Amino acid sequence: MAKAESDLPIYVSWIGTTDINCMESWRVTEGFDSPPENSSRLTIPFKEEPGQNGPIRTFTDNNKFSQIYLLASKEYDSLGSQMKDWIKRGNNSKCQIIITTVEDPTSYDEVYKALDKFFSKYWTAETASRYVFNLTPGTPAMQAMLFYMSQIRYSGGKTYRTVPKKFAKNNKQILEITAPFSLKPDLYLNTQTQCPQSDEIEKVIELYAPVKAINILLLGESGVGKSSAAQKIHYRCGGKKDNFIIANCAELAAGDANMFRAELFGAKKGSFTGCTEDKTGLFELAQNGTIFLDEVAEIPLSSQSVLLRALQDKEIMSIGSKKVVRLNNVRVISATNHNLLEDVKNGKFREDLYYRLAMCSITLPNLREIAFTNREYFQELVKTILNDLKKEDSKLNDTDFKLTQDAWDCLMSYQWPGNIRQLRHVLLLSTVYALNTGKSEIDGKIISLHLSNVNTVSSGTSPADDFIPNNLNQWLAEQKDRIIRNALRLTSDNTSKAAKMLGMNEQTLYSYLKKCK
Repeated sequence: MAKAESDLPIYVSWIGTTDINCMESWRVTEGFDSPPENSSRLTIPFKEEPGQNGPIRTFTDNNKFSQIYLLASKEYDSLGSQMKDWIKRGNNSKCQIIITTVEDPTSYDEVYKALDKFFSKYWTAETASRYVFNLTPGTPAMQAMLFYMSQIRYSGGKTYRTVPKKFAKNNKQILEITAPFSLKPDLYLNTQTQCPQSDEIEKVIELYAPVKAINILLLGESGVGKSSAAQKIHYRCGGKKDNFIIANCAELAAGDANMFRAELFGAKKGSFTGCTEDKTGLFELAQNGTIFLDEVAEIPLSSQSVLLRALQDKEIMSIGSKKVVRLNNVRVISATNHNLLEDVKNGKFREDLYYRLAMCSITLPNLREIAFTNREYFQELVKTILNDLKKEDSKLNDTDFKLTQDAWDCLMSYQWPGNIRQLRHVLLLSTVYALNTGKSEIDGKIISLHLSNVNTVSSGTSPADDFIPNNLNQWLAEQKDRIIRNALRLTSDNTSKAAKMLGMNEQTLYSYLKKCK
């Protein structure tokens, strides 16, 4: 079935010298133009053949796009209509030639500004995944900046390169660029991280994250990537590495009230027992940046009023000081795996503090949801982690690890109580095991071995080691019902999918649900 135009890819590239040369040579050969004086190149007859008409047409010929965008420097202003006609010979998709302000095509600054203007006008987060970028045409500056803009600031699309026919292996002239790359965190604006983001979550982040006055609360099980999500929000909005400040509230809460206040707001030497030097608080370090209050539910009730006052007044005062420090443009992101509303009802968390922190709440999905509902994303996540592991350890760097189908089946059918953190551990153990047995292929047996070796208790869902229910049958029945209800929720009440997820016969599940009505 043919794709609707709204589902077709969107092509973007620069117009390069090779494309211009092919077009001009063809026009001279066909008699549309006369060869310029002192140009021996254009006197050689040009034969229009598939895969030999320049990098752009190598990609666009006989492929369908909803839109083709071709960017050009000012020097090609007069050739725009001719280039459009040339492209149309191999593709009838809508084509737009965009003559940019670039006068020096080797200037990274000029190219960057032109690309930023293009993306700001034409790119949207909703269509990001449909974009394909051909990096071959253009100068090195054009190639580098298009790669940067398409993968960092305006991410979501895919990058490709085209190769001449004589260098193509297995006649493949269009190759996806999949090489891992890394930039300093303070360059990241719209980088993808290992935090699972649905389209709805992305929209919320796009809408509210740029406004620092809006405090964001990240919710989700332990290990789903709340810290990564917080960093994503920070760097996307222009944050720098030195002003993303993490406050681990569980650690801070382990000390007394003075230590808690000193860590967050600072203290003067000698202001309390044990304070042997002046201390700058974490809030002050986060000026013009982000403070990330991790495990915020662990803050004792007795200390919550201090935090509330700082958030309300947007000013702090160090212990032992009378000087008020105004908080300038500090974004507050909090995270917890608790149900904070339940904590509010039970008197463990202040209601006014909750609503101050949760101006915008984002619940991150757990890994088992992703594995079941979005297999493509799950597979990309696994590949990303494998690439990261290779970069982090030189022993793994020289091996291209591949997963067999039964390995993928093991990963996607597992329940992942430890979420992304557990997945990372399993993949690390599996790669090391495979390497030490002389393999680059990871099969289901290797994955299963390390799944059984990683014991993780899912926060809030599993009992403590010494827990013994006073009515075992009732407790087991409750756990069974909870798990079945979760499966139905994850599958939007599709009994067939839920039964498959649970490893049950669909009729058995149907009978159970009928009995429970």
